[in-house]
Amino acid sequence: MAFVLGVVMIVIATESGLASYDDSVFTMHVVQHLILMNVAPILLALGAPVTLALQASRRRTQQRLLRLLHSRVVETLTFPVVAAGIAYVTMIVYFLTPVYVFSEQHP
Repeated sequence: MAFVLGVVMIVIATESGLASYDDSVFTMHVVQHLILMNVAPILLALGAPVTLALQASRRRTQQRLLRLLHSRVVETLTFPVVAAGIAYVTMIVYFLTPVYVFSEQHP
């Protein structure tokens, strides 16, 4: 249920009347960001899609998925400090470099 609610939040933020005002009303734009960055990801994670994939797949697929999940790369990227650092650095690079201006000029 949480996963479905997460998808619904994404649809509301991007396809509803809320999205039609994101260019003209700054408050709607901020609400859109909050939904997409703070609400939807939590609901998607609470839906436990990886657990479902492990429970619903065949043994061979489970082994491959577990091998991927326990790989050094995935463990490093999902370590909380690293994940938070990636999120913050991404925002800093996007908003404090010419990338933001470029994205505004090339929607």
